[in-house]
Order: sequence, then structure tokens, then C-alpha cells
Amino acid sequence: MVNKYKLGLVIGSFVWLMHLIRTLLIAIFPAFMQSYLNRIFGLHLIQPVYTLTTATRTKGIILVVFTFAVGYLVGMIFGCLWNKFMKQSKVKIIVAAKKPVAKKRRR
Repeated sequence: MVNKYKLGLVIGSFVWLMHLIRTLLIAIFPAFMQSYLNRIFGLHLIQPVYTLTTATRTKGIILVVFTFAVGYLVGMIFGCLWNKFMKQSKVKIIVAAKKPVAKKRRR
């Protein structure tokens, strides 16, 4: 059984951290991040059409809070589905323990 609340916190925190890092990088290094975005689009054979806007504290906070909430919700849903379907399938993992080999005594 997976604790759906803890899974929600883990996934929400991971998504929150990724967006926080990205938001801080855009706020500190906007020109570098724009060139990085253009490079990533180019690697995917897409012509870059997006430009980064100026980062504000309000936009950053809203983005980070919203992505945490969505990540938490996705984690809870995944946890519920995991518990529902894995309980029905009764999958068991068996780990075979090796017995220690007795050493022979020399005479």
C-alpha cells in the first residue's frame, strides 16, 4: 500500500522544485535562458517562436504554488490508482536469502 498523501507531497515537491529553479534562472539569467530555450526548440526541429517575459515575484509565486498543487493532486490520484489495482492483482515479490556456507575445518 502506498500512502497517497506522502506520494502527493513527493511529486508536488519535485514539480515545485523544478519550476522554482527554472523561475530563478529566468529571473537571474534571462538572456542565457532565452538562448537555451531557442536551442532546445531547435533540437526538436521546431522554429523558436516564444520569447521569455520579464520575471516578476507575483508570477513566480503563482507558478510555483500552482505547480505544487497540481503535482500533489496527480500524486494522490496515482497513489489511489496504485492501491486499488495493486491490491487486486496480489503481486508479491519474493526475495531468496542465501544461507551462509559453513567453512570446513582443516585437520
